[in-house]
Amino acid sequence: MERVKKATVCLWIFLVTFGFPSVGRGAEVDDLKTAVEQLIGALNKKDLDAWAPLVHDQAVGFGLIAPFPADNKAALRQGCQGLCTSMESFTIVPLNWQYRTVGDTGSAWGHVMVTYKPKDGPVRIMWGREVMTWTKVGGKWQMVTVHASPIPVDGLEAKAQEPRAHLGSVTDSRETVLTATRLLHTPSLPRSSPL
Repeated sequence: MERVKKATVCLWIFLVTFGFPSVGRGAEVDDLKTAVEQLIGALNKKDLDAWAPLVHDQAVGFGLIAPFPADNKAALRQGCQGLCTSMESFTIVPLNWQYRTVGDTGSAWGHVMVTYKPKDGPVRIMWGREVMTWTKVGGKWQMVTVHASPIPVDGLEAKAQEPRAHLGSVTDSRETVLTATRLLHTPSLPRSSPL
């Protein structure tokens, strides 16, 4: 009986330490999560001055719709600036994100719901997957790579759609996130459902 208790305790410690990315990792994961949230928040506010210190000078990124990488911080900033000037509104909502750290390297990944309104078009929704790699420089986390890709629908690449055609009258942003989370975890529903 004592042996079973020890095995159970060992299994529990193993699961908490390795099975749950943000549990058992302490302040490093919390700091990384804060940096990711600050970066996404800065993009949502179109505040590239707040975004810039969170991005490494040698950062590389593939965006949701860009076919080629932006191969340094200046190129990423130029792409973000173009996005900001062409959009009336732009919001990234991270869904089910996970975080890991190994020494001075951090990873953040999950699904995103991107809602945007071009200056000359209707509001659109795009669903995607995103992964970021971060490094610690001078005690601060900086993003060094980002890769975002649309979620395929029925074997085809997801395309942005006009909102509200599929989900009905979702008006509350909390309900939108809950609905998005359900969609992402329901295999039979399309992954780029218009909202």
